[in-house]
Amino acid sequence: MISSKGLTTHISEETGLSERTVKLVLKGLTEAVPALLTTKTNKVNVWALGTFELRMWKGRTYPKTKGVGSGLIGYHPSRYRIKFTPSKCLKDAVQFSTQCPLPSKSVHRPNSDPSGPPDKAHNSHNPA
Repeated sequence: MISSKGLTTHISEETGLSERTVKLVLKGLTEAVPALLTTKTNKVNVWALGTFELRMWKGRTYPKTKGVGSGLIGYHPSRYRIKFTPSKCLKDAVQFSTQCPLPSKSVHRPNSDPSGPPDKAHNSHNPA
């Protein structure tokens, strides 16, 4: 995961803008999207990123896990949620960048004898 400082530095290096300017733009974006969603419209489209949409989710009642026989019920009240739909440009950029394999975080445990057979734990193709 990249921090906001890392994102600011990356955008600054890519665009040639100062880090302060990039930070102000990102701060303005994070303040503008919620403000627009709650006052002006229920959809905000950010070019080349995607669409943020404010949706109302219905409340639900359900039987509580304890005391089911007693007739107790729980309730999730209705509320607003934000749905994000990525743009085609963002989807294509992610698809293109994932053509190269990312470094994995899994621990690779090679055999003690490199000429020997592979470990059975790491050989998912052979169930035996």
